Amino acid sequence: MNPLLFHVVDLLAKSAGIVLLAFATLSLWRSASAAQRCAVWLAAFFVLLLLPVTLLWQPQWSIALMPSVREVPLPALNGAITQSASNLTVQAAQPETQRWLPSLSMAQWLALVWLTGLVCLLAHRMVGSLQLRRLRSQSHPVQDERTLALTARVAADLGVERGISLRMASSVSVPLTWGWIKPVLLLPTEALAWDEAHLEAALRHEMGHIRHCDAMTRLITCFITAAYWPNVFVWLAAKAWRTVQEQAADDLVIRSGAVAENYALQLLEAARSVQAAGGLRAPAMAMAQPSTLETRLSAIMDDSRNRSSYSMRGALTGLATAFAVLVLCATAQLRGADEKTAQATTHSSKLRDKAREIILTKVKFSDTTLLQAVEYLQAKSIELDPEHKGLNLVIEKPDYEKGPRITLDLTNIPLYEALSYVASLSNRVVRYEALATVIAPMPAPGEMVTRSYKLPAGAAAKVDNARKWLDGKGVVFEGAASAALVANGTQLVVKNTQAQQRVVEDLISTLVAGDAGGPPGTAVPAAPAAPKSPLIVKAESIVIPTVQFRSATVPEALEFLRAKAREFDPDKKGVSILIRESDVPPNVNISLDLKTVPLTDALRYTAELAGLEVTAESYAFILKPKTAK
Repeated sequence: MNPLLFHVVDLLAKSAGIVLLAFATLSLWRSASAAQRCAVWLAAFFVLLLLPVTLLWQPQWSIALMPSVREVPLPALNGAITQSASNLTVQAAQPETQRWLPSLSMAQWLALVWLTGLVCLLAHRMVGSLQLRRLRSQSHPVQDERTLALTARVAADLGVERGISLRMASSVSVPLTWGWIKPVLLLPTEALAWDEAHLEAALRHEMGHIRHCDAMTRLITCFITAAYWPNVFVWLAAKAWRTVQEQAADDLVIRSGAVAENYALQLLEAARSVQAAGGLRAPAMAMAQPSTLETRLSAIMDDSRNRSSYSMRGALTGLATAFAVLVLCATAQLRGADEKTAQATTHSSKLRDKAREIILTKVKFSDTTLLQAVEYLQAKSIELDPEHKGLNLVIEKPDYEKGPRITLDLTNIPLYEALSYVASLSNRVVRYEALATVIAPMPAPGEMVTRSYKLPAGAAAKVDNARKWLDGKGVVFEGAASAALVANGTQLVVKNTQAQQRVVEDLISTLVAGDAGGPPGTAVPAAPAAPKSPLIVKAESIVIPTVQFRSATVPEALEFLRAKAREFDPDKKGVSILIRESDVPPNVNISLDLKTVPLTDALRYTAELAGLEVTAESYAFILKPKTAK
């Protein structure tokens, strides 16, 4: 899975956990007042706000989100499809079909969907802000002396020292307030005729929102909800917080001595007015909203309810809890088991890691020279590299005139794999160095090459003598071949032939999968049985109605199978079928007649008739001569 998807799942899982923790806290803390409940939600949304920053921290432990995906042989017919770590080649490219939608990876589509939702929600908020500006322009300042005097007295009683713009408009039916830098308190025109108790209750409720800075927190909540919009738990938390904000403002009214029954009737009448007017669409805090009325009326009429306000001790406790949750979120991160294994087995070179992370949506070469292919991949590496530095590809000992031509057609493939195929088509190998990625000539069968391998934690303690340990695992050392542990035993450096290096690479991969290495001469623990790779699962699902060959050559048969794979694949992408030009058996004609057969079986029978064997790699099926048993 793309690492970006793991980060998205990580954020969604943690945000859901934070919200559920807040709900659980409030469920257990039944005696908490509305103001104290507001403090809990403030701490929860503070954690949600800073949660993405925790991805920048190095986790101390990780949670495997999905099992490691390995290449698994298909079930045997006459011949089996095995695994191989060698670099092989691709058959001739097929013409690209026209697409109505752009070719994007799954991660890019998910990012596009998330961004669309974010923009729509923020645009909705912006429209609401424009409605409030228009509403303010249609209002006028309050001139009534009784109302001004009562407003000043309530503000002094609540400790509201900020200047409030007290205005009046005939277009509203209930008191409203919005704005946290320059708060606006808007009254309906008929408020001038209200009795003093009725008007004071309305002013005290709206000034409670101003005192608690609810306009600011609701704006922050809007942005957080938009950022986490796929998470339904965040929406529920935002609604719960708005409800307790209204209850905290109601508590200020009841604590001032207002009669609970009279204030409840006042809210009921206000809610009816809002409902009769078609609801309030602007993002302002109205005195009554039908959606929260039932909960608020129940709290107002409850004489035993705790109506205390914020306390400094409670605020500090909530802040400390929020930081503790943030540290916990930074300490643990979800990631794939395959990603963890890849990080343990890859070379220490940053260029190799970068090549694995860069995903190419389309790689298509037709009778292309090595230089042209490398120039294209270099340009793509710069384009898709977040640092825009690329891999610094270098061709060692170039032979532009006599070099073989490259034909390649792959989709959604890591740059690391694309480079391996290009190098193999050119009879070359890829070597990752500190400052450059070198496309070097294929070493001679007996030529020595040096490679470095990163050992898993704890393995070095069991490998006291590197060469003796490898020799016990079947690695052959001849001539100048050698092996040594370096970097405090965390890295294994081996000098040997290319064939023996592949044996070492398979050994290290198995060692990491088992997360243990036995003492010299003992067998490496076998990895548990892994599920079929996505490539094999996909090939098994592609059923070809008729496969009929009459004295067809191997390239003709493989071209037919690739075309049928595209035709009967629901995604219309098919699978990649690869063969080295030198591995095509001469003077071999294939005759085959199959009905309603999976692509895997058709490919196996074709390979068997041609005297070949099939290997399943991560992104392609490979045909090559059978190895001696």
